[in-house]
Amino acid sequence: MIAKPKSNLLPHEILKLVTKAKTTAAKVKVLQDNESFSLKTLIQGNFNPKIVLDIPEGAPPYKKDESPAGMQPARIDSSIKMLGNLLVGNPLPKVRKEMLFIQLLEGIHAEDAELVIAMKDKKLTDICPTLTIKVAEKAFPTLFPA
Repeated sequence: MIAKPKSNLLPHEILKLVTKAKTTAAKVKVLQDNESFSLKTLIQGNFNPKIVLDIPEGAPPYKKDESPAGMQPARIDSSIKMLGNLLVGNPLPKVRKEMLFIQLLEGIHAEDAELVIAMKDKKLTDICPTLTIKVAEKAFPTLFPA
């Protein structure tokens, strides 16, 4: 069961706050105060080299959801859990994995979809340069076991 997020902010909104925070401690606090399954999944997927999605690099062709934040067909916290099916080594056919990935992107806020694509390519820091592995480890140490 996925825990209820601590705030109603979407991951892209949280990372904008992280970008504006001036100190490492402030960035850590923003992350911890807005902890959610999707946020932690994005951070772990970006910084953990063992997590590799079996999806080609870059953005696939998909229709961006342009609804206002919170009005998407699906909440990212419930949708993002299917990323486990897209990992390298999962027996699903590659074409099916790509279709599922596109469905995920089309169901969530457009800016969160960009984060998912960046996470897949290990380029989340291109969108949020101040989100470093150091900040992530301080905010969520259990995501990065030794």
